[in-house]
Amino acid sequence: MVKLLGAVWGAIAALRVETYRRGWRRVARLPRPTMSIGGLSVGGVGKTPAVAALSELLIAMGMRPAILSRGYRREGREPLLVSRGNGRVLVPDRLAGDEPFWLARTLPKATVAVAGRREEAAELALDAAPLDVFLLDDAFQHLRVSRDLNFLVVDASAPFWRDRPMPAGRLRENPSAASRADAFLLVSNGEHDVLPSLRARHPDRPVFEFGPMRPAAWSLTHYAAGATLGAAGSAPVKAALLPDPLPPEELPQPLYAFAGIAQPNRFFEDLAKAGMVLAGSGNFPDHHVYGPTDLRHLEQEAQAAGAAALITTEKDAVRIPADGLSVETYVWRYRLRPRRPAVLGKWLLGRIRAASGAS
Repeated sequence: MVKLLGAVWGAIAALRVETYRRGWRRVARLPRPTMSIGGLSVGGVGKTPAVAALSELLIAMGMRPAILSRGYRREGREPLLVSRGNGRVLVPDRLAGDEPFWLARTLPKATVAVAGRREEAAELALDAAPLDVFLLDDAFQHLRVSRDLNFLVVDASAPFWRDRPMPAGRLRENPSAASRADAFLLVSNGEHDVLPSLRARHPDRPVFEFGPMRPAAWSLTHYAAGATLGAAGSAPVKAALLPDPLPPEELPQPLYAFAGIAQPNRFFEDLAKAGMVLAGSGNFPDHHVYGPTDLRHLEQEAQAAGAAALITTEKDAVRIPADGLSVETYVWRYRLRPRRPAVLGKWLLGRIRAASGAS
């Protein structure tokens, strides 16, 4: 039955794509070259870190990117400017959404805007700053906006061709939907060699490999430095500039790890691979907003396990009040970098110039 439901889901997703392809649904064209970064799987494949890595590369090339997001699970529906690329974040995570907030904080030179309709986010971004290119975060299935480049993020540890549509698997569409991609961003730590299989399936599409940066962490106090989260209706601001992180060997041991992300076990495994000793771990739902009860529970669990400190992800850290935990807490950095940035940069520049000429 589950396999049948997965087949039905895949068929419905394919029918939806066909309605856009045939022009039965409106597609908005943005006034700058536009690239989409997304995945076939739900959660945890590295889509948002890939957006950050591409944005950093574009900024290093002298370009001015704007990231447009729908702000999943944020409070409110009105379009919001999260950052105008001047090093400040304009709204709190609850209004921006944790991922757009993280992007704005991580990329002080990038403009970030959120809206249910990304064309509305584009208008806000253009009004706020001069821009060269739009990046659509998690938009492989968001077909109401036209794109000049369609990137599909592939998780080397769980490639899409080995999976099935929900609920039989974790795919939003059939594996064949990968044919819509103009290029693939392969996220790998070197443990899974799926590059030959990916190239064999899509020999006419370029593949750009991304890997994680060296592990590091901040103390939660330093990570949240400069936070002034105001009352409802005000304009809270949090500094976007981050201090230098600590190498893993400087963290106290053992640690109690917790996360409210799509694949928390992967985070715990990454910690262990980096040499962290875990006294215990706790899971919360993806995008979980931490309240006082959650924080007291974490402190009690860490104490009972004999942990010297707590550790969590950046995505979780933006949902924790700066003064919410009395136990020493660390924030694990996860960043992606292209393995061959010069090659990717040259290819990107050519495609952006071509799209600018076409526009």
